[in-house]
Amino acid sequence: MTEFDPKKYLNQIRHIDSDIRSRQEEISRLRNAITMKTSTIRVDTVQESHAGSYDDKYLKLLERDEELNDKVDKLVDTKIHISNVIDLMDDRAYRIILREKYLNLKTFEQLAALLHYDISWIHHLHGKALKQFKESMLLHINR
Repeated sequence: MTEFDPKKYLNQIRHIDSDIRSRQEEISRLRNAITMKTSTIRVDTVQESHAGSYDDKYLKLLERDEELNDKVDKLVDTKIHISNVIDLMDDRAYRIILREKYLNLKTFEQLAALLHYDISWIHHLHGKALKQFKESMLLHINR
């Protein structure tokens, strides 16, 4: 069994979030492509098969929407789980750092500005916070 990597575990939120944003853009582009109308189509050239083709495309779009909704559900569940584990941590500063970095997707620079610390101190605290998160995660698993 491999050792638990808290950073990798926490970063899954960022990966799911990126996947959702990418899928949203994809669906938006597909929706635009499906609903795009051109003024060059003449009424006498439109055939019955085009209606079925449109319906098929729209159904595929609905399937993509459902897949996106599943990803959003996964993101929400993951955030709630991680938030609950962060809540188990003793150190308030560590909780803030992990919550802002991983749940709110802030950069280290944004954390430094938020907490009024030097960036190198934020990196130091982040390392300690990851260790405490790992301990809290193990406690959470063993409950």
